[in-house]
Amino acid sequence: MFEYIFREDGRDGWKPNLTTHVVGSDFDLFGERIRPVEVMHGEAVIYGYRIGEAAYVTDCSGIPEGSLKRLKGIRTLILGALRQKPHPTHFSIDQAIEAAKAIGAKRTIFTHLSHSILYRRDNPLLPPGMAFAYDGMSFEV
Repeated sequence: MFEYIFREDGRDGWKPNLTTHVVGSDFDLFGERIRPVEVMHGEAVIYGYRIGEAAYVTDCSGIPEGSLKRLKGIRTLILGALRQKPHPTHFSIDQAIEAAKAIGAKRTIFTHLSHSILYRRDNPLLPPGMAFAYDGMSFEV
C-alpha cells in the first residue's frame, strides 16, 4: 500500500529513512534479548515477541502449540483481543481469554480493541489477572 517508501529512485515525494530486517531468530535490542514467537493472523504466520518475563502478542488469531511453550513462564502478557464477535484474523475476547489461560501469565493486558469494547462495562467482566488496556496506560515489567 505504501510501496513508495521503499523506492530507490526518489520519485513519489518524501522517502522515509527505513532499514528493513528479516526477523528469523532471537536478537538483542537496547540490551534486552528479544525472542520472536510465531503466531497466526488468519492463514498468515506473523510474530509476537517475548522479552524476558513479558510478551507482546497482538494482531493474531491463533497461537501454535510450539509457540505456547515458548511463552510459558512469562509474568506479563500483552495480547490482542479485537471484539466480542469472532473475526477471521484476530482473537475475539473469549478466544483471547482462553489463550491467556493456556499461557498462564500472572497478568494479561488485552489490546488492539475495537470501539465495541466499553472499558467501564466490559473490564469488570474479565477473569482475575486480566484487564483491557486503555489510552495512557503504563506499567512495569
